[in-house]
Amino acid sequence: GYGCQYVASKYIENARFFNSNYGNEINARLKQMTAEIEALEDKSEEILFLITDLNLSTQDCRYLDDKIRALNTSGCNIKLQLLDHHISGEEQAKEFSDWYTLDNNRCGTKLTYDYFGEIDEPTTTLVNAINAIDLWKEDQPLFEFGKTLMRLITETKELNKLIFPDESVAYKLYALERAKEFLGKNDAHIALDDAIHFLKKEFLRGNAVNDTIDNLSSRYVTQLLSTKKSEFSVEYAGYTGFLTVSIGNVSVIANGFLSANEEYDFFIDVSPKGNVSMRSSNKADVSEISKTLFGGGGHRNAAGGRANNIKEFFTYAEYKKAIESIMKPSNEG
Repeated sequence: GYGCQYVASKYIENARFFNSNYGNEINARLKQMTAEIEALEDKSEEILFLITDLNLSTQDCRYLDDKIRALNTSGCNIKLQLLDHHISGEEQAKEFSDWYTLDNNRCGTKLTYDYFGEIDEPTTTLVNAINAIDLWKEDQPLFEFGKTLMRLITETKELNKLIFPDESVAYKLYALERAKEFLGKNDAHIALDDAIHFLKKEFLRGNAVNDTIDNLSSRYVTQLLSTKKSEFSVEYAGYTGFLTVSIGNVSVIANGFLSANEEYDFFIDVSPKGNVSMRSSNKADVSEISKTLFGGGGHRNAAGGRANNIKEFFTYAEYKKAIESIMKPSNEG
């Protein structure tokens, strides 16, 4: 759906973007989105609730239809629209035809582009390339460029979408914007393929001095983490820790973060499967903490274990609640 979001970003001011895989995450995201609307101070502002490149189950359609009606009755001004091409949503499209648009001849990005209207020729060409690869039309001249675009998106993965949802989207939309510059060149798909590494470095570098992509990524992520202290901080046994989820390259990032933020005693990262990695910089004995809390062990400054209460979560807040429940003193439950 990043192509859809790229198109929508050209038309919608103050857009908020959410991404979901199929399964239980869809309902979790719908609830997250409607909760954000309910929390708005000014509920009279016109809102376009747009779902693209995703077919909903009948149950999710009924939940959303009822929820949006209730919100509008309470004073909200929401227009609900779904644009999708997956034929598996045919029955839902018939039942909820007021807002569910299904067309399996155009991909989600093309449907979104046609819904809003033409932007400019390079964007039209980009959309057609995405349409060619999404519908797997190998006979179309833009198919190879679309295939390279797909790899461009899958490789912009340095920013974890669970803890950096907005920044992750911005990274991918930046990549798509820059990709338009290669259209019209000879062997445009090859030229873009050659440039992917440099486009990624350009985004991650910002105004910093050039470096390896690993170092640039670690520096960028560390800077982002430093803006989330109030949200990501945890406490245990008089120590202050910083909790992330599947941050990647944890040793480099954790040590960089702890060096730049001396108020923290330890850094903890948890995976969706409950695997825990802990780091410290000679302040807290994370081998002892990991042994006590997570049945693990290791070294004083590097240790790991497992959080057995981690299950299928879709928001950072759920992971934090689970870890904090393990960190509570026994007399607090």
